[in-house]
Amino acid sequence: NPWGIFENHADIGTVFLPVSGPLNAIKETLFENLDQKWEGWAYVGITAIIGFIIYFLSFMIKSSLFQNINKNQFIKTLFFSSVLILLFATLLPFRKIMYEIVDAINMIKQFRAIGRFAWVFFFVINIVSIYVINEVVIYFKSINKSFIGSVLTLLLPLFIFIEGLQYHSYIADEISVSSNLFDLDQTSKSFQEDCLNVDANDYQAIIGLPFFYIGSENFGKTATQEIYKLSFLFSYHLNLPMVNSYLTRTAIDESKKIMQLLGKDIYDKPILNDLKNDKPFLVVCHHNQLSIADQEFLQKAKLLQERADYSLYEITPSKIHEKGSERAFEEFSSKKEILYKKYGFLVSDTILYFKYNDFNDTSIYSSLNGNGAYIGLQKGYNSIFIVKGEDLDEKKKYMARFWMLNNGKNNGQDYLNGMIFFNKKNEEKEEWIFPLTDARNSHNINGDWSLVEVALNNPEKGYDYELFIKGPDRSRQSYYVDNLLFFDSDLDIYKNKDSAFLFHNNHMIHLSNN
Repeated sequence: NPWGIFENHADIGTVFLPVSGPLNAIKETLFENLDQKWEGWAYVGITAIIGFIIYFLSFMIKSSLFQNINKNQFIKTLFFSSVLILLFATLLPFRKIMYEIVDAINMIKQFRAIGRFAWVFFFVINIVSIYVINEVVIYFKSINKSFIGSVLTLLLPLFIFIEGLQYHSYIADEISVSSNLFDLDQTSKSFQEDCLNVDANDYQAIIGLPFFYIGSENFGKTATQEIYKLSFLFSYHLNLPMVNSYLTRTAIDESKKIMQLLGKDIYDKPILNDLKNDKPFLVVCHHNQLSIADQEFLQKAKLLQERADYSLYEITPSKIHEKGSERAFEEFSSKKEILYKKYGFLVSDTILYFKYNDFNDTSIYSSLNGNGAYIGLQKGYNSIFIVKGEDLDEKKKYMARFWMLNNGKNNGQDYLNGMIFFNKKNEEKEEWIFPLTDARNSHNINGDWSLVEVALNNPEKGYDYELFIKGPDRSRQSYYVDNLLFFDSDLDIYKNKDSAFLFHNNHMIHLSNN
């Protein structure tokens, strides 16, 4: 269910107006703040535009010149076919009815970047233009005006060269900025040494950190350009596959399993059951922007080599598979005698703030545990929690944690799509608190539920803080939310139902899974 058909399309402005080059200044003067989306770039050039106009007029104006131009049946078929493809590339005139069509026939969404179909028109209209110019030149020669024909023969192709020159100059500069990194001898000395010292036969795959997985648009997360480049290069030169992905249309189930790989060790990691052997993974770790999940994962890994900007580790499947449920129960047992009762929980401090909502006053078909869960339409603004700044400490960090249903029709397609954020407001001011949170980024996945975390730092008095979930305006899907906990990050909150289940700061720990 790829995203983008309604966003990554072409427009008249991306096809018939320049995006750079000598005529771009004129465009910017005539059309201020024009949005030319990159996926729709297919500027055909002034020569093609002139040829397009002349060819189009040949069907409306009766003259010997125009009659000769539109006689060629092959060119005519080529031209009108490309116009139809251009209409599709711009999503015109289908934009209004396409919303219904796409929801009824999801496979249409495979055309996720239809702006690229404008390339067909780009090539065809330039071919047609050359044909039109040739016919015009022949016409002027036939009426003894060869000079005009000669000028057109030189001038119009010259426009193509002049408008294309900046593009070629830009690419020429770009390709010379970097050495050829596919040639090991042109990489850094340290990288060469690491590639020579690592025996690829000892490993089954590469895991890049900061972790990234891009593809299904239902589970995954982005990272940094540095780790993309570094992990891809190690994969290429060592001839090892990658656990990470930078693709499109990866399977939802596969993406879910791979994201779980970095989840807390109290949760199952089903992807490990799919492994063909027990060989360790080679972990390529760039030092910048490591998340808490990345750092916890590295604690189980063995350091092989440390460089200025990256390090290499190895980690065995058995290490990843180690469950921490028993350890969590032991930690709870050691603290139990010094915990205090509050609101039906055991807490480390009765002064520190927390609120919990199990949504058991609702009744729906699916809940994490208990009798109910919050349900709300994705296209709306779903308010799931509100707190007054007066109730909080201005110098503290608070955390909202809640569970969202990630499975259902078509493997849970789109169930997590949307943005999650705190809205800060009073009578005079209202603003969203950035960065926004995305439930699809969560590594902590417990079966059909994903744990979402949203931080609230240094709240101010005089404001209300409201936690929202907002999905796509077109969506017909609903959100399902259960077990919401808002708490001071310095607080430990427990509930021990029986000898096999432990609640800790909204993590669900099952000893039976150990």
